[in-house]
Amino acid sequence: MEWKNVGLISYIVLWVIVVIQAFLTLALARLVGQLMSRRMPGAGARVIDPGPEIGVSIEGWEASDLFGRTANVRFPGERGVFLLYVSPHCSTCAMLLPSAKRFFKEIAAEAEGSWVMALGSRETQVEYARENRLTEHLVFAEEELPNFLHLGGAPFGIWINAAGEVRAKGMVNTREHLESLRLAVRMGHSSIQSYISSLAEDEEQRREQSVSAGVDSRTQKEKANVQAEEVV
Repeated sequence: MEWKNVGLISYIVLWVIVVIQAFLTLALARLVGQLMSRRMPGAGARVIDPGPEIGVSIEGWEASDLFGRTANVRFPGERGVFLLYVSPHCSTCAMLLPSAKRFFKEIAAEAEGSWVMALGSRETQVEYARENRLTEHLVFAEEELPNFLHLGGAPFGIWINAAGEVRAKGMVNTREHLESLRLAVRMGHSSIQSYISSLAEDEEQRREQSVSAGVDSRTQKEKANVQAEEVV
């Protein structure tokens, strides 16, 4: 084999290695980004739409879904209700649907998952629900729900507990956001951000108490030294 051919082969192999390394670097960067987004405190669902206030009690409602099924939702009940607002024209909603379906199955013992179509004509909403196989649960058109449940944004989740109290809400762009609402409810908070804020407040109180205890200890020692000197 001539040295010219050896050099050409080596050049080609080198570029193949460079391309493979570039793909591996991109894959590693994507993985690190996913891990960071899950560990970041701000990864919880953001509350940017007023909607129903946290802690408000709801008596319930009666409505027909897109397929003519009548729902008579009353509280208190055996379990709560999780309303997930989606839109046929929302690309983020489309990516969230598979995760949301699994999420509904996981929370079945705690809350009944229901879909809410936020935008689009009724025909578009019905077609969207059928194409994405959402009919396992009730699928409401937003206008069929009470006015206090009209949000005008998607994807958005609202968790109402079995007593009829709104316990958590927020934008849910990812599976982690859905989980953050569930975690917030279990911990007695309106959102994961409020939970993190309470942790920060508790830590600040402990720090202040520790500083105060240290000051008191030094004061007592100084008094004891003064008393000892007076005795002498």
